[in-house]
Amino acid sequence: MSRSSFTRARFLVPAALLLLPATAAAAPSDLSLDFGTAVPGSVPDAQGEGTGFTGIEGDSVPANLDLDTAEGVLRIVSTSGDFIDNTQDNGLYTEIDGAGGFAVRTTLLGPPPLSDPNHGAGIWVGADQDNYIKLVLIQVPERDADGDIIGSFPIVALGREETGQTVSFEVDPSSLRFDQMKDAERITLTLKVASDGSVSGRYSDDLGIVRQLTPTSPLTLTGITGPAVRSGVVATSKNAFSSPTFAFDDFTVEGDAGPSIINRSPASGAGNVGRTAPIRVVWDEPMDPAAVAAAFSLAGPDGSAIPASAAASADGRSFTFTPAEALAATSEHRVAITGPRRANGEPASDESWSFTTGLSLGSDPGSGGLGTGRCLAVPPRVPSPRNSQITLTAKQLRINQRISAAAVRRANALQKWIDDGITADDICGGAISRADLADDVVTTETLNPATPSLASPRPLVVPPPRRGSAKIKLTTRQLRINQRIASAALRRARALEVRLRNLTGGDLAPGGQISVGKLDPELAVLSLGATTTVASSVTRVRPPSRGGDEIERSVRQLRINQRISAAAVRTLNGLVDQVSGGLTSDNFRNRSVAGSDLASDARP
Repeated sequence: MSRSSFTRARFLVPAALLLLPATAAAAPSDLSLDFGTAVPGSVPDAQGEGTGFTGIEGDSVPANLDLDTAEGVLRIVSTSGDFIDNTQDNGLYTEIDGAGGFAVRTTLLGPPPLSDPNHGAGIWVGADQDNYIKLVLIQVPERDADGDIIGSFPIVALGREETGQTVSFEVDPSSLRFDQMKDAERITLTLKVASDGSVSGRYSDDLGIVRQLTPTSPLTLTGITGPAVRSGVVATSKNAFSSPTFAFDDFTVEGDAGPSIINRSPASGAGNVGRTAPIRVVWDEPMDPAAVAAAFSLAGPDGSAIPASAAASADGRSFTFTPAEALAATSEHRVAITGPRRANGEPASDESWSFTTGLSLGSDPGSGGLGTGRCLAVPPRVPSPRNSQITLTAKQLRINQRISAAAVRRANALQKWIDDGITADDICGGAISRADLADDVVTTETLNPATPSLASPRPLVVPPPRRGSAKIKLTTRQLRINQRIASAALRRARALEVRLRNLTGGDLAPGGQISVGKLDPELAVLSLGATTTVASSVTRVRPPSRGGDEIERSVRQLRINQRISAAAVRTLNGLVDQVSGGLTSDNFRNRSVAGSDLASDARP
């Protein structure tokens, strides 16, 4: 896109205000802003409090900034300018030493105010407003066949601008209609610049959604590495009718972040993996092919090494390892990559994970044969990066409370999903085995196996968080309340976990849900028997324990509360993923499916 015909003025804070005397000698390689305190000598907000950034790009003015140290939030009122033209208004920055590669991260508080086209916010790195790369949430217009705008929707995008013109635009295809982000309370964006100058992006949120944006060809820009690179946040809008305010919870820079695996297949913990499936690993920066091949090992269930050949992509990022023999069936196998190196010879982090094979030889990870169940593939969750530092503040108390609330919403949604009645689509094909059927249901082996039907589970809808403005005080009483809520959420999570291992025919929706495509395909039903539908399962929540340690107003207590609520969220996320992929035989109690629960096509 060409530059506009007029020149944009650039507002710069005088140099005397930009850097503290102690940091003026050199740009830092690491930076951490939690917006909990004002930083003297930095870009001021509307009240004159230092935000921690050292400069502003574009036509921005401090009047658009609000540093709320009580909440630990920097709010930015968006103005005209975005990553698809040559302006970058409200582009706050500070100079960092990016000579060896680095990672930039920020957390946006949500749900983000994306309502009209070109509302957006995120992070950027580069030389100035005409030469930069951004990772942003942005609302883009939706057009009909005639090109007329009929609405808008949010996406996660990487944008690159050089000499004032947009030269590339990268989006994650799987997030092109990324409406889920509107329900998230905390959204973390990470922009990683590898040592060779190539850039990748990562989105993660408190709903457990993760998206990796790694361009098919390296996304680079001259001047994006070096001793003085600008890096910061931006909030923009080309919509003249509204200027939403975006809330940034933190901003960090980590020098020389090192290479990271952005995709592995089979995934960690994957089951039912084809026994001849190759193992694929993708890094976010080039690696040394010989060093990676030497570092790779695959061990069988008895711990013995399994030979495998290695092949690398031309750019040194993607590797495929092919076992020399079919792997043992229904067994755990462990992958280890010990001592890999970057393309420049520098050491990289070790990696290891395990997966379990199925019965089928298969050709693709996760493929299965008859009798192994046809479930949906659910991408593994990648933990969102979290700052391990916990401070004794009302802000941390609110964060803990939000985590507990997220757990409660998930528990309510999962409870409703079960209580609404399990349908045929919720069950993986071929999942119901002989052991699940009542004793008086008579079956035999068939010489003409049926084709298992693919699961298509009902969506499990987690309601969005409620937005409240009430102030929270850091008191012993509030800490006790938060701990009780977190503990109750964890007890519910564990009760639901037990229930999902003990479903019965009584949990099925009326009408006979077990069709022939849901039965083990090698079974044929000869007689339904006389057993009536078994009573449905029940969520039995353990009562709270009495007594316990005294509650104290301390960082230790905040950490305890956070661990309890985080454990509840992790447990419930695992259960949500489980039902999203489809129920299997393991979800039903033995002998709990009666003949009356079978559909007409499964009956003799």
